[in-house]
Formats: sequence, C-alpha cells, structure tokens
Amino acid sequence: MSPAALERAESPRRSENSSLANSTGRGGIAPRFLVVGSSAARSAGLGSALARLGGQISFLGWEEIDTPLADRRPPHVIILDLVNCEADVADVWDSIKAAPGRNDAPVLALVGEDKLDAVRLLDGLDDFIVAPHRDAELAERLRRILARARGTLSAQAITFGDLILDPESYEVRLSGLRVDLTLKEYELLRHLLTNPGRVFTRSQLLNGIWGYEYLGGTRTVDVHVRRLRAKLGDSGERWIHTVRGVGYTFRPHDSEP
Repeated sequence: MSPAALERAESPRRSENSSLANSTGRGGIAPRFLVVGSSAARSAGLGSALARLGGQISFLGWEEIDTPLADRRPPHVIILDLVNCEADVADVWDSIKAAPGRNDAPVLALVGEDKLDAVRLLDGLDDFIVAPHRDAELAERLRRILARARGTLSAQAITFGDLILDPESYEVRLSGLRVDLTLKEYELLRHLLTNPGRVFTRSQLLNGIWGYEYLGGTRTVDVHVRRLRAKLGDSGERWIHTVRGVGYTFRPHDSEP
C-alpha cells in the first residue's frame, strides 16, 4: 500500500446540525477522528461520511502506525479500518495500543465478517461495526463513544445496530434521535433486547413487566408492543416479531433490510 494512496488529509468541514459536533464537551470544538489503515477508495467514502458528521478527519497508513501521533493534534476517536487488512488483526491491535501519542483515545474498528471472530478477542477495543454499514449506524456508534468519553452515557448502555438503550437514564436513541417511550414501553423493549432470539409468551411479559398482581389481561402486552413498534418505525417491524399463538421475540438477524 503506497504512501500516496494513504496521503494524510485534514477535512475541517463542519455541520451546524450534526449531533457529533458538540459531543466532545471540550469547548464545543468539532471532534477529531483519526482513520487508520483505510485504502484510498474507502478513505474517500469514510472521509465524506465523517465530514458530514461535523468532524475533522485525518488518515494514517499501516506503514505510518509507528509514527508518533504526538506530531498531530490528538484524536478524540481512532477508527481502525480492518476491512481490507491482510495483516494479523492481533498484531495490528498491538501496534495501535503501543502507538506513541495515542493518549488513550477510544478505538472503533470497522471489520468484515471474515475477521469478526478475531476482533471479538481484542482486549480494550471500545466498539466495532461489521461492514457494510450504514452512515447512521457509524454516526450513532461514534456519538456513543464520545458521550462515554465525557461521562454522559453509562457503561451499562446497551447498543444494537443504531439503537441505544441506557438503563441509567432510561433514554432510548435510534439513529441518533431520542425515542420518546413510556416507562412500560421502555421496560418491554429492554426485556426483549436483552434476550435476543428468546420467545416470550404474553403471560411471561405481563408478569415480568407489569407484575403478578396486575389485574389487566394479556391484551395489554399486545397494545404496548404495537405502540413500541410504531415508535421504532421500520426498525420495530424488523426487530420485534410476533410468534403466532405464543407471544413475541426480538430477532437480531432481522436487524438489517
């Protein structure tokens, strides 16, 4: 991979409407992203997507990993592009962790399905996305990382695709937008989301969320599922499935169209 193909490029363009533009909590400056290892073709796409999010982007080739990062402004997030990486993933990760001037910046990895098992074994990796991914998912993952860095999102937050559920703040976000749920709708989503693939009967959901002393019937569950799906839009229809004659289940393999 030639240095010319991985030429460093700063892109200070900023979007006034970006939810990431104010996510660092450091004087309102735009977040700085350092993309490591992207090919020339992928760099163009990532650079365009990140610029639209209001960030400042720079690129670093594999052959430059040992270059002191202190020579540039320290990044808020490092994006490690492993999609077309031919090197051993563990060796690359060791190089990133030991890179001079990293300053403990959180790392988000972009990975193909062929390297998924290897990425799951990386100790200390903050998050990863399986390619191909949507720009909305990338934006929400980055927002989550930046929010955690400034302490506004709890460590217990549950992420599924571009959906985030924070059990400490009782906040739910989808594609960066807050979803206004009632307490029971929130608890229903949390119950299903934390048990993906499991089929719950209506009685199990009713007892688990409303309690055994609740006098209403299981029709209550159907009403809340319908409202929850409506508030989640197309994602709700894909994720929350009706098992006829039984109840409901959250199917993660149906998360993408």
